[in-house]
Amino acid sequence: MADYTKEQLRKLLLGLPEDIKEIFMANETQEVVLKVLEENDVLDERGTQISALIRNVLFGLLPPEDFKESLKKEVGLKDDIAKKIFQEINRFVFFPVKQSLASLYKIETAEETQEQIEAPTSETKETKPEKSDSYLEQIE
Repeated sequence: MADYTKEQLRKLLLGLPEDIKEIFMANETQEVVLKVLEENDVLDERGTQISALIRNVLFGLLPPEDFKESLKKEVGLKDDIAKKIFQEINRFVFFPVKQSLASLYKIETAEETQEQIEAPTSETKETKPEKSDSYLEQIE
């Protein structure tokens, strides 16, 4: 895991969307993270590493989809523990700011993808044939 100076992190924090800043600094977020760490018996140095990974996701330094894998590789957690921590942190920390994280990482959400599929393009517009078709029936 890369180390960042306090100044680098401060600059990143200042550039974040307001909802991400709020969830990062909220006491409720700290309580949720502490509870998850306690429940999974990782209140040692691994807890500090996990907190740094959470910060990195919120600051745009670690894509959310890489968080679970980082728990296993960088923190050394077993797959089942990493999965539990990922699910809880994702649910209570990342999900409330899902749209802002998506824009931060330029991730298309399912809704945006569906809108693009449904949006008519110039290629999909129906056009009338330019010349007459002798097989078409006349409409009266």
